[in-house]
Amino acid sequence: MNPQHQILKPLVDACEAVVPVSLWFQHPAVVAVSGGCDSVALLRTLVQIARANQAFDGSKIIVGHVDHALRGADSTADKDFVKRLADEFNVVFAEKRLDLTELLEGRENASEELLRDARYGCLKKIAEENNARYLFTGHHRGDQAETILFRIFRGTGLAGLKGIPSIRSDDWLTIVRPLLKVSKEEILKALAALDQAYCSDATNETNDYSRNFIRNEILTKTRDYFGSHVDEAIARLADHAKSALELEAKSVEQLLSSLSPTRTEETVSFEPRKLREQPAVLVRAVLIRLWQLQMWPQDQMTFDRWDFLADRICNASAETYVENLPGDLRFEANAKRVKISSSCQTKK
Repeated sequence: MNPQHQILKPLVDACEAVVPVSLWFQHPAVVAVSGGCDSVALLRTLVQIARANQAFDGSKIIVGHVDHALRGADSTADKDFVKRLADEFNVVFAEKRLDLTELLEGRENASEELLRDARYGCLKKIAEENNARYLFTGHHRGDQAETILFRIFRGTGLAGLKGIPSIRSDDWLTIVRPLLKVSKEEILKALAALDQAYCSDATNETNDYSRNFIRNEILTKTRDYFGSHVDEAIARLADHAKSALELEAKSVEQLLSSLSPTRTEETVSFEPRKLREQPAVLVRAVLIRLWQLQMWPQDQMTFDRWDFLADRICNASAETYVENLPGDLRFEANAKRVKISSSCQTKK
């Protein structure tokens, strides 16, 4: 085996396990490359995978670079580095520059979420302009651990513990994060063995953003105390959460089928008798699923609110309990019937 192929084999295997080249190479694919070690390693890996295919066409791989315009000359240097890298591997280079004035809209600083959403918006635009159907990003196992901790500290349920999905759809675009099982150490080791340069962003060393604090302080100290396996242990939690949610979803669908709720565009109603026999976690999950099916807003439906509604269903009496809910919804429950209706229905 070619020494270079051997060096990148763990990353190649990780990519192929998530989405085989036979699928993504049928269409142009954007690889998000900031210039940092993770994205550079991803690009090297995907180029190697593609070149093993006799039909390799450099125009099928588009290096997508987003200039955040936050670091002046350093941002320009990163862009130039990424462009040289694309030229070196004979693939397409495409860039977008964020308009900070438009993005901030009078705010003094841009939040992590705002920058992330803007970055994905730019990458999606690059994909659209190049007729790409896949977007690859270089998130690794450390990013997964960081995301899960971030969600725990902000407050999350089981769904939040799933962490970053390795593959998901966004309209016509499939977003792939094939290195989530790969550690940062493996990435750095591969790049060192390849003598591959990459860029370093000094802002990542500051704790101005919450994720930087988690990465630089909490995870670093936790690894020092418990050992380097910490990231893997936290990331494994995502796999357990995903499995539990899949089992829950199956139970919810079975319950919904047995409930046979009456549904219209504005209203859902059902007999609560069978739900009273179920644990609260499943009753909550059934309610959440009904909200999803009805496409009702959930942003203000907190865990405590779901829990309270589940309790009202399981302990309903002959007297009808009524509550107005976020999203102009009305909840009514008694021992014989539960009804949730939108304002369109209640105003008739």
